Amino acid sequence: MDISTTSPSVDVEETRAIIGEAAYFYLSFSFRVVLMPVLAVLSLCAAIANVVTFARMGLNQGINQSLLILSASV
Repeated sequence: MDISTTSPSVDVEETRAIIGEAAYFYLSFSFRVVLMPVLAVLSLCAAIANVVTFARMGLNQGINQSLLILSASV
C-alpha cells in the first residue's frame, strides 16, 4: 500500500458495526442538532467581536483593514 496516494476515509458501515446502529444514530443526531448550531452561534459571536475590535483599533493601518475584511467575510 502506497501511503502517498491513499487518503484516510471513514467507512460509515464499519463505524455502525463497531458502535451499533442506535449509538450511531444518537451520536450523529446530537452532532447535527446540538453541536453544529451551538458552534455556528459561537463562531458568529466571535466574528462580530472581531469586527468590533478591529473597527475600534482604527483602519489607518493596512493590516487592520485586512483583518477587518477577513473577520467580516465569515
